[in-house]
Amino acid sequence: RAYARNGQAIAQIVGDISASAWVREATGIYRVGMGQCDEAQLEFAPAIELNSQVGDWQHWGETMAASAQAAYFLGDFRLGFNTWSDFYNRANSRGDDLQKAWGLNGRAEGYLRLGGDGHAEIAVGLLDESLKLLAQNMDRVSEFGAYGLKALAQGRRQDWLAARRAADFGMKLAYKLGAPNGYYSLNGYFGVARTYLTLWEQSTGTDGLDLPKLTSQACQALRRYSRIFPVGRPSSFICDGLSLWLRGKHRRAFARWRKGLTAAQRMKLPYAEGLLHFELARHLSTEDVNRPNHVDAALRQFERLDAVFDLAAARLL
Repeated sequence: RAYARNGQAIAQIVGDISASAWVREATGIYRVGMGQCDEAQLEFAPAIELNSQVGDWQHWGETMAASAQAAYFLGDFRLGFNTWSDFYNRANSRGDDLQKAWGLNGRAEGYLRLGGDGHAEIAVGLLDESLKLLAQNMDRVSEFGAYGLKALAQGRRQDWLAARRAADFGMKLAYKLGAPNGYYSLNGYFGVARTYLTLWEQSTGTDGLDLPKLTSQACQALRRYSRIFPVGRPSSFICDGLSLWLRGKHRRAFARWRKGLTAAQRMKLPYAEGLLHFELARHLSTEDVNRPNHVDAALRQFERLDAVFDLAAARLL
């Protein structure tokens, strides 16, 4: 924070537009990782304008991508999707394959967040196109994120074999990446962990004997990410709670979900908040007096966010 303040002050003194844009971009990215997305957007808006003025399209793209992701975190799915669509169109016109892949990932995430009819199929198509571009190993972190999103999308389609395959690819990439080094790898960590949990929850008999171990590894990786990037803490609590529940440790599971709810509310992450209300409602006894409150809270969040798929799931409760 001190370096960010000093950097902005010195950039203004020397009147260097590129330096000012870079300081604002770096500060905004730091704030996104910390879960301070409102403050991050205040840095990104001038950085985008400054980069556009000097024609620095690499840093313009990085800042636009971060701003679109911050919009998703803040629950403004339409703004995030529109930003990613504009981003992709400009990258495509410049022939920038790396930023095209980012745009495809971002649009796929938007389709999954909105969750309308046919959106999961569209997301899979976009992610397949992205993975072809990323096969040149231009950006392993984005490739990891694409596999996490693809695992979730295939799960939405109930193509469990394809979901498992995407999660396995993502897990292998997580090992190769080592320590999390990009805030935007959350889609990879959460997508892989959540997919393994869904597969484990649905498994019967001897089916999926390796899923508890894989789930434990994926949740551990997500936990490690969230220690570096606090914006991932609510997602980590979601998955940790589900893992504990499936192991029969129900009291501890509820404690994790409640802790995650507090974190999501503090960081103003409405989608994660809705998902946590949903898990609490889904696992509380129908006689529990708190259950209707969590059902109503999940419904309100998903309706406000226009998250059609999640809203339908909450209505079933």
